[in-house]
Amino acid sequence: MIAIFQDLAATARLFPAVREARQTGASAVQVQPVFPVKEYIPQGGASWYDTMEGTLLPYNSDVERAAHAVFLTFPPALRHKLAFTPEHRGEWAERLRFWRNVLKPALSPDAYLFAILRFSAHYRKCIRRRSRMGV
Repeated sequence: MIAIFQDLAATARLFPAVREARQTGASAVQVQPVFPVKEYIPQGGASWYDTMEGTLLPYNSDVERAAHAVFLTFPPALRHKLAFTPEHRGEWAERLRFWRNVLKPALSPDAYLFAILRFSAHYRKCIRRRSRMGV
């Protein structure tokens, strides 16, 4: 009996969305189940290769090994955060500043310049693609 009341309550919550869809010209509404998924943070944080920066540098090069070593010094929460791309335009510049600050002492001037130019070129490409998509 309780399930019937739960169904009625769910229907009442759906009613405004159904009316809005019909007002915009929809002839039918489809209900899809949505299940919450907990965010999984690996015990040691994300891997270097889970980040976009980890995939931009030539694998197993001196630059990549040095940047990877710097990445391993970060706390797990920061590693996890770096595994996701920035959502807003200003966050890209913030991320580049972050990498500039942490890589400068760890890399030779040529390697540092190579890495930062690689990162900034990729970030610009991502920003352009997102702006074309309207994100």
